[in-house]
This record gives sequence, C-alpha cells and structure tokens, in this order.
Amino acid sequence: EGFSAPVKRWLRGPLRRLLRERLLDGGGGDDGLFRKPFLEKMIAEHDSLREDHAHRLFPILLFLLWRDCHIPRGTAAAERI
Repeated sequence: EGFSAPVKRWLRGPLRRLLRERLLDGGGGDDGLFRKPFLEKMIAEHDSLREDHAHRLFPILLFLLWRDCHIPRGTAAAERI
C-alpha cells in the first residue's frame, strides 16, 4: 500500500529556505529556465496557505538540485539546457 510524503509541509517548513535559495536567489529563476515572477508568486501563495503548489514546486526544486550535481555550470552541456 502506498503512502504520501508530506511535501507541502516540507516546503513550508524544513525545505522552505532551500526552496527559496534554489528557485529565487540565483539557483534557477535567474537563468531563463523558469520565470522568476511566476516562481515568486507560487512560493508566496504556497507559504501563505492560499494554494498548495507542492506538486509544481517540489519537482522544480529536485530538477535544479539534480542539474547542479550532474551538469556543472559553464559547461557546454549546461548551455544546452
């Protein structure tokens, strides 16, 4: 039997700082992959409990973390993404 991870609470709690750093403070929202104003709006709505954007924010966070581990910035591969 499956179970759900409490991702929406993680993004408002222990992962909140990491989410803001990676998506807003130079970790992904500034390189053209994602529109920073849209990320800011989603995070603000999620933090204020107006909307649950965990199903969008968590995959973006995981992608940016994966990219930073496997595709170093400044390489030809990074330029193609």
